[in-house]
Amino acid sequence: VTSHPKDISDGLVSLFAGEKKLCRHIHLPVQSGSDAVLALMGRVYTRDEYLDKIRRLRDSCPGISITTDIIVGFPGEPGEDFEATLDLVRTVRFDNMFSFTYSPRPGTKASTFEGRVPLDVGSERLSILQALQREITLEKNSNLVGSIIEVMIDGPGRNGPGRSAGRTGCNRIVTFPATPHQPGALIDVEITAATPNALRGIHRQRR
Repeated sequence: VTSHPKDISDGLVSLFAGEKKLCRHIHLPVQSGSDAVLALMGRVYTRDEYLDKIRRLRDSCPGISITTDIIVGFPGEPGEDFEATLDLVRTVRFDNMFSFTYSPRPGTKASTFEGRVPLDVGSERLSILQALQREITLEKNSNLVGSIIEVMIDGPGRNGPGRSAGRTGCNRIVTFPATPHQPGALIDVEITAATPNALRGIHRQRR
């Protein structure tokens, strides 16, 4: 599920707790941790409102995986607003994110804004943000080492012949030695290693 934060309803939140067919993962783009930048972007929610939605989701479904989108270097973003974004990432501890430096698009309102952030500054901010997220993602993935998780098989892995890939109920990628099971099958995998990008494991027969 991916959604605009303004569209998170009580009904959707409750579905994560009770609907077995729904993956326990939501992609909830925040774009910035600064109220000033959110207003410039026209995002129609505040930092505190976003954090409240995160709290409600986690209260309803502990262990839910939350990913996001963030843009750095938006016109008019001073250093303190970027620091507010880093603080939000530390507070929420997203499972992963897609992050970008701002690039103007002709015809958009933002392309007329003053206070353009230099490209080198935007690139540096992106590197800092991505390093922070890699650290958080690796820690979260590492906490799963030793556990046995149900995985739905996607198909062959990308790491060469003899390996398969699948996804957990929280949409984490898992690779493991190939099995005779077909894509779409649900199997149990013991997690043996973790990286910021994926989990590695061994298929365990169900008793």
